Amino acid sequence: MSRKIIHTILSLILLSSNSNLIWAKPLTSKDKNDVLVTTDGAVHKGEIVKFSVNSIKIRNANGLTKIKNNHISIIGINQELTDAEKYQLGILDGKRYAKNKGGNLAVGFFLGLVGTAVVYLSSEQLPSQSAISNENNLIVNDIYYIRGYEKGSRKKSTSNALLGAITSTVAVTIYALDVWMNLDENY
Repeated sequence: MSRKIIHTILSLILLSSNSNLIWAKPLTSKDKNDVLVTTDGAVHKGEIVKFSVNSIKIRNANGLTKIKNNHISIIGINQELTDAEKYQLGILDGKRYAKNKGGNLAVGFFLGLVGTAVVYLSSEQLPSQSAISNENNLIVNDIYYIRGYEKGSRKKSTSNALLGAITSTVAVTIYALDVWMNLDENY
């Protein structure tokens, strides 16, 4: 797959999402560097050496720089993505675009740890239909991206259910303590 296609695909993925990406021009054959533009307007040129779940590492003349994903506005890639990088991008997108976030929180709240287990076991999400039918389907249909997406969305869904379970446990504990503390006052 050509570098221009990969760049276009990632740009379309970010454009169709709720990210801050506004526009990214395709890299020309003269461009030798990958480019990251952060939300504060800083431009980082160099070689992206690692895509991780919550950040991207880029190596340039200043050394190795780690940038959190939520601080990135534009990504310009001038290299082939490895299977591991596609997997990591899938995890990132899965965590970012997991569906039923509020519903999973409610299941955890009302069913506790049992609800969290149910969400974990039943959460199998694939990339959205709009992503599959768009021009970025070259990466969305990649098995490594899909596996990463499933893992990321399952992790996000389970985290939301667990947060709901913890919230309900804290609420019940506070209520029980309040009742227990007021028991002596009533007698």
